Amino acid sequence: MWPRTSIPLLILSASACRADFDVARDTLGPFRIVGVSVEELGAECPVASAAIWSGYGPYHLVSPGLDWFLDGVPLGTGWDVPVCSEGELTLIARSSDGHEEQARLTVRPRETNRVLQREAVLLTDMDLETRRAVQGIVVDTAVPLGSGMRIQLQGLLDGDSVSWMSPENQAHVLPLDTSTTDFLLEEWDEDEDGVVTNRQAAEGRSSHFALIYDGNGGNDFFWIDALFGMEGVDFLRHEGRLIEAPGLAGTDELVATVEKTADGYILTDFEAGDGTPRFFDCMAGRTSFSLDWITNGRCGLDELDGNRVNLEIW
Repeated sequence: MWPRTSIPLLILSASACRADFDVARDTLGPFRIVGVSVEELGAECPVASAAIWSGYGPYHLVSPGLDWFLDGVPLGTGWDVPVCSEGELTLIARSSDGHEEQARLTVRPRETNRVLQREAVLLTDMDLETRRAVQGIVVDTAVPLGSGMRIQLQGLLDGDSVSWMSPENQAHVLPLDTSTTDFLLEEWDEDEDGVVTNRQAAEGRSSHFALIYDGNGGNDFFWIDALFGMEGVDFLRHEGRLIEAPGLAGTDELVATVEKTADGYILTDFEAGDGTPRFFDCMAGRTSFSLDWITNGRCGLDELDGNRVNLEIW
C-alpha cells in the first residue's frame, strides 16, 4: 500500500478528453508525454510533475526539458514547479535531441489512496465472461509459470477509468473491469477465425504503465511490474515495482547502487537502509527515491550512474 495525496490532471485534446498521440495509446513507442499530475507535498502550493516516455526504453539518459504554462503565462521549468491556482496548464516536453511534445490540462483537485493487489489466476479460456468467473489467489510478487497475473487497483473513485500502456514485448493486457486487469506472459497463434491456439507460457518480468482518469480533470499514474514463473526468487515490493534483492525480506528501506548498462540500468550492492538520506539534484529535496523517476524522466541515468539510492519497501 502506498497512500499519496495529489491534485492530478487530465490530458486534453481538441477532439476528446484525452491526449492526441502519433501511436496507439496502449503502445509506448516514440517520445511522448504519457501522464501529468500536480502533487501535494505539504508545501504552500502543490507542484507539477509528469511521466515522459523516452522513446528508447523505460529510462532516460538525460532528464527531458519541461516548460510549464498556466492559462498561457509561463509558470516555470523542470520538475516540482508550484501550481498555486486552478486553470489550464500546458506542458511542453523536450527530449535531449530537441523533439517536442505538448499536453494541455485542466487543474482539478483529487485525493488518491491506492492499494495494489496481485493474484494468480489460471486462465484456460480468455473469454471475458469465463475470466470473470475465475477466482484468484493472492500473491506477494510472482505467479506460477502458466498462470496469469491479476492486478486489482483498490481505492479508485466513482467515475474513474483506467488505460494501460506498455513497452514492446511485454505481457498481454486483458482488462476485466475498471479496477481489475489480467496479464499473460505467453505466445500464441490465432486461426482464421481469430481463435487463440498453441498457447505457450513464458517465464519472466513485464512492466506496464497505468493511467487513471475520471473524465472531469483528475488523473493519476504509476508503473506496475508483473512476474511469471519466478516464485523461488526473493523480490521486494517498492511502490508498484518489484526488486530482486535476496536475503533482505522484512526491511522497510533498501539501499542499492544504480549502474547504467547498454540496455538501461541494473540495481546492485543491496543492503538494508539505516535511515540516512541520499540526495541528487533531480530529487528536488525529497528524501526517498522512486524507481518511477528513472522511467518517467525526472532522473537521468547519466546523473545516477554509480550512485546509491534509498528505496522504500512495503
